[in-house]
Amino acid sequence: MLLGRLFRPGTAGLHPLHRHRRLDRHQRKLRAEFHRRRQVIRRQTEACLPGARLTGRDGGLQAYLQLPPHLDELALVRAARDQSVLVRGSRFYTLTDASRPPALVISYATVDCAGLTKSLQAIGAAYRQLAGMQ
Repeated sequence: MLLGRLFRPGTAGLHPLHRHRRLDRHQRKLRAEFHRRRQVIRRQTEACLPGARLTGRDGGLQAYLQLPPHLDELALVRAARDQSVLVRGSRFYTLTDASRPPALVISYATVDCAGLTKSLQAIGAAYRQLAGMQ
């Protein structure tokens, strides 16, 4: 008796399925947007940060940007903050492993493509200055 009421057209039992379809559309839209943002990071890394390399898969909401071993991660993070760009170094996420190569962890969950471009260009300017390229 209960199952008959849940699956009859026009009953509240079908409402979660409708929400599920909207959720699927929303998730597809977000995946496409995050893919675009990741591509911006990839292009700007190649253009603005010579010698740095984007690692990991194209998923998630953060990008791991490995820096050349001679670059001072903390100095780059500070220089980026001086340009009003909030970015974390990889060492922020570890307690003891200081042997990791320098890297930046770039979150792109809340920054649009234009903001990412501007931020990575600012990081790139600081990067080139620290690397002695300017």
